[in-house]
Amino acid sequence: RGAYIWGRSVHNVRIERLWADVTIQVGASWAETFTMLELHYGLNINDHAHVWLLHHLFLPAINAALDDFHIAWNNHRIQIRDSPNRSPEDMYGFDMFVHGFRGDTFISDEELEVYGVDWDALRDPSIL
Repeated sequence: RGAYIWGRSVHNVRIERLWADVTIQVGASWAETFTMLELHYGLNINDHAHVWLLHHLFLPAINAALDDFHIAWNNHRIQIRDSPNRSPEDMYGFDMFVHGFRGDTFISDEELEVYGVDWDALRDPSIL
């Protein structure tokens, strides 16, 4: 994937679990479909035309499956000790109701494009 986390990974357990759920509930069936196409029907993943055709044919269905997953995920109940069970959607709305909006500072599209860019690292030839 090209992404990595440096150092101890003790605070990303929830996102790792979510990625596992997405892979199991959505990604695995698509991976199996594409593997079958490759093994039995001549799909060549190194052929740009084949990859383009996969995008053209399957991307809407993959996005629909991911939408179904995110709707189900946002509405599933989570047990919370000493509190009523709530869905992530309920908790998000309740938190905003109790604490108000956060991060309501306007950020332009240009600022969003460069958010998180480490300019010093980009100027350092030893890093690049």
